[in-house]
Amino acid sequence: MTEVKEQNESGQVLDNTNTNEPSNNRVSENHSSSHLKNVEAPEMQIESEDEGENETILRLTSQKLSEIPADIAQTKGETVRTLVLTNNKIRSLANLQYFKRLETLQLDRNGMLDIDDMPKMPYLRTLWLNNNQLSDMHNLLKILAKNCPRLSYLSLLRNPVCPSIYFTHGNEDKYRRYRFTVLYHLHGLTYLDTTEVTQKEQKEALEKGKFLVVKKTFTTTS
Repeated sequence: MTEVKEQNESGQVLDNTNTNEPSNNRVSENHSSSHLKNVEAPEMQIESEDEGENETILRLTSQKLSEIPADIAQTKGETVRTLVLTNNKIRSLANLQYFKRLETLQLDRNGMLDIDDMPKMPYLRTLWLNNNQLSDMHNLLKILAKNCPRLSYLSLLRNPVCPSIYFTHGNEDKYRRYRFTVLYHLHGLTYLDTTEVTQKEQKEALEKGKFLVVKKTFTTTS
């Protein structure tokens, strides 16, 4: 079992507690030299860390939103750099285009089926999509590669596209192939699913990823 600590080196955390509990109860996977040590416990809830309050951060957590309110987007979009939409019912990314200089987007726990209407996000570096229902790997990677050229931190844990990591269930190779596929298409990633991308892994992904290109919906069933 992977050792956990309160905050990882990139400033993100994994939340295995209820979202209403104090933030100091949140823990994160400890980065290690092997990404396969990043084990996801069955009961773990994955969520990114809330950041300090200031005018560049807009937090709309747990508001039962199905999309970003247009009036808020138009009023605050120009100044916001971090947008937190955790634990809503987001099904559409309408109005995200108003956040023209957004750098961090948190969309954990929304039950999202796709990101088909994601606009171009030229400054986006961090994207959290944990605990959703994303199942089409090909379409997901195509959109991210096209619309998020500066993306460096991506987390997709607890989605159908991301195999659960249980050594006892034999998913080690499946998760490795998943990482190679993602890194082959998104060359700029330095972290995937809270774990650092090593130079060796990136090289392997470029060599092997072309043989793992997904043409149809990606599934994780045996």
